[in-house]
This record gives sequence, structure tokens and C-alpha cells, in this order.
Amino acid sequence: MAGNSGEAGGRSVAGRVFAVLEAFDGERESLRLAEIARHADLPAPTALRMVRELVAWGALERQRDGGYRLGRRLWSLGALAPCLRRIRELAQPALQELHERTGQTALVAALDGRSALLLDRLPGAAVQSSPFQVRVGGRMDLHATAVGRVLLAFAPEALVREVTAGLAAAGARHTRYTVVAPGRLARELAAVRRGGVGYARREMQPAYGAAAVPVFHPDGSLLAALGLVVPAPVDPARYEGRLREAGRLMAAEVARSVVAERAAGNTAGNAAGNAASTG
Repeated sequence: MAGNSGEAGGRSVAGRVFAVLEAFDGERESLRLAEIARHADLPAPTALRMVRELVAWGALERQRDGGYRLGRRLWSLGALAPCLRRIRELAQPALQELHERTGQTALVAALDGRSALLLDRLPGAAVQSSPFQVRVGGRMDLHATAVGRVLLAFAPEALVREVTAGLAAAGARHTRYTVVAPGRLARELAAVRRGGVGYARREMQPAYGAAAVPVFHPDGSLLAALGLVVPAPVDPARYEGRLREAGRLMAAEVARSVVAERAAGNTAGNAAGNAASTG
């Protein structure tokens, strides 16, 4: 994939590669070549060339049915991102507790551009049997998911305006319950900021609802959203107490980690100072 000049829409080679990879948005594990070309807005011959190179590199894998999915080499690189890996580690006790106490799907997500990036999840039986599953590393809408709504509620105002402007797009509505009215979304976000919990009922799929809470860093910045997905007959508000407990547990893990890292930094600094003074 040498070179940087572009041919499709004036995009660089890197731009076209990222367009191909971003076609795998988490909602579907496998895509056909025509679907990749359409999502990436590339001519079919260009998409085929990009896909072949990505397969050779290991970023994509060819399946027996002719479709493509993200390759293991790409997943291994993503797992190395220190910040996201650390958030995932810190979420483990809270995820386990939430999953064990509710029997439902527990998940943790972080803000990534205009999406919620799924860092980890422990699936409940109802979601395990569903054909709709966002995989770890997949992206979810900010306006139509509980974790996304929580992340958006505490995001910069410029991002809120950008997402709100996108509500008019054809792909913004997933079910008849999806919130696509700007005023309604603004009220939902205000409720999250006011009450500390966000809900999305049947907005991504009619069969499921969800709730989520924010998890803040000790410096006050939003670190992640901790969520729970339940079958639609169940009101996600039923688990609000458990969810808040799990959120507090994760926040405590984050705080302990920050204190430990600062202590380690101070110890290393003192050792370096002592070595310099005696050198």
C-alpha cells in the first residue's frame, strides 16, 4: 500500500484504507465486497484492490461464503492501545458484579469520535440468542443507545451539535422508537446530566432496552459509560440501583489506580533524585 496520492474522490491511500475498515461498524461481523464498496464510497475495483491488500496484511479475513471480516492482526493491534486497555481492565470487577447480580448483558464503552466504542461486555442469555450483537471493538450510535447517550451528555457541545444535526439522516432511525427529534434528544441528555443515568428503550432493536451510568476520572472528566442491556419486556429502570452500584465500584477502581500510579511516580522520582545527588 505504498504511496499517498489518491484516486477515489481525491482521498489518499490511507484515507481509502480507513474508509474500508470503517465499513465494519460493529453491527455486522461480515460484509460482502459490494457492501464494503458502498459503505466506503469507493468504486468496486478500488475496493477490491484495498481489500486484497488488507487480507494479505492480516487486517481482513476472507470467509468461506465470500464475505470479509476484521482480521486477528487488527484486533491484536487495537488491544495494545494503552488507554482503552486500561479502562477495560478497570471495568472488570464492575462488569462481573453487574452481570452476576442481574443475569443481563453488562458492557462498558468509551467515546470514540461520533460513536461509542464497545470495550468489553459480558452477555446475558437473552442477548446471546439474538442475531444482533455488537462485538467488542464495534461502534454504537451515540443518540440511540444508553451508553452512547451517557457519553454524549457529557461530551463537548460541538459534538452534541454535530450528532443532533445528523438526526435527519436516513440511517439515524433504527426502529419506530428511536429518538430522532432534536428537542427530544436534548431533553434526554439533560435528564442524564441531571439524574446520572441514561435509558434507551427499543431504539436500536425492538426486542431490547438498556440503561447506562457515567464513570468519571478523579479529575472530573468522563472516562466511560457502564451499561446494561435487557429484553424489552423488562424495564431497564428495574436495575438502576445495581447499575449505580457498579458505576461506583468502577469509579473506586479508577481512583485507586490513579493513587497507585501517582505513588509509583513519586517513588521513581525520589529514587532518581537520590541517585543524582549521590552521583
